[in-house]
Amino acid sequence: MLFRSLLNNLLAYARMTEAPDPEQHEPSELAELVRISLRDWRWQLENGGFTLEVDVPVTLPRVRVDRTGFDLLLDNLIANAVAYAGERRWIGLRAQRQGAFVRLDVADHGIGIPADELAHVTRKFFRGRRSIPGGSGLGLAIVKRLAEEHGGTIDIESSDSGTTVSVSLPSEETP
Repeated sequence: MLFRSLLNNLLAYARMTEAPDPEQHEPSELAELVRISLRDWRWQLENGGFTLEVDVPVTLPRVRVDRTGFDLLLDNLIANAVAYAGERRWIGLRAQRQGAFVRLDVADHGIGIPADELAHVTRKFFRGRRSIPGGSGLGLAIVKRLAEEHGGTIDIESSDSGTTVSVSLPSEETP
């Protein structure tokens, strides 16, 4: 799984040098996208002893996304949460409306990112002091790039008791 993830990230980052195609973006329900993505992680989460909390209301406004790109974005966020969860083995996914955006938070109670590295973790190939062996240093760079290509943003908060990565995407509805 690690090799496949690394290869997929390298190929995805190479493809992202091409101009994004807004024609590929379609109105999508975030709850459904999250459900589909988590289905691919079910075995690893269950066998890894993870507690998973999901609060993504089906009543949220739809977002316009390229489904392949969004799946890659969410896959990278979940992979990071799994990799850095530490002994606490907890992952939370929460979404809410925030003005004209829908914000998705992916959180863990893991080892966290040192404060002096937070500004750098979305740079390609950046590997921090607490990075695990075998990663590419592309995961959060891919997340940032995909969020921006969808008209959104990424925000990262971290401490020694965990990390929350928030991706905000424009909603289909105005508040």
